[in-house]
Amino acid sequence: MSTQHHLAALAAKTVAASVALACAFMLHRNPPVNLFTFEAAIAFESMLEEECYNAWFCRHLRCSQETFRSLCSMLRARFHVKPFKKFSFERAVACTLFHLGSSVFFRETAQAFGVSKAWCIVNVNMLVRELTGMRATCIKLPQTPQEWDTIINGFRQVRGFPFCCGAMDDTLIAIDRPRDFEGWYMYNRKCSIVERKAFILPHSKLCCCFLGFPSVNRGFQS
Repeated sequence: MSTQHHLAALAAKTVAASVALACAFMLHRNPPVNLFTFEAAIAFESMLEEECYNAWFCRHLRCSQETFRSLCSMLRARFHVKPFKKFSFERAVACTLFHLGSSVFFRETAQAFGVSKAWCIVNVNMLVRELTGMRATCIKLPQTPQEWDTIINGFRQVRGFPFCCGAMDDTLIAIDRPRDFEGWYMYNRKCSIVERKAFILPHSKLCCCFLGFPSVNRGFQS
């Protein structure tokens, strides 16, 4: 073999070794840092059909598994194009209920369900807007005497109270605020809260709800 052939073979081997070395460096990744998401230890979707998780739903999402599935069916019918790719629609509804039913921020909600904070914010806000639009069909006052009689009979069967057409539920909700900020939600300059008053029908069914701030001297301000 001539000298030129030897040089060509040597050059080809050198190029091949260089390419292999470059690929090895490119394929080698440093350990990940600054992780903002993690894979949930338990897939939330697997919890939907397991009755043993019903207590978890009642505690963290404030509803039973059956109620959660019914809510997902109601909301899914309003989304013609599936906007969720990596995570299921049920996980988005669970994030929404978890966020609304607790005092945590979006970051804690996202961490609890193994999603990113941005994904959580987008989908929670979208579902909240849809739930707000559905309030007139789900929460309403009775319109006829027959409907009021049904409510009165319901309270009589539960506790035996005659002529009772509703119960008031009063809840104080603590909220975060900037330090020394005097806003409409200030209460006695010691804590920041809003007050929710709800008109409840028999079997804890919500009829109407008011949100405002409490005042020691003037009563409830809506």
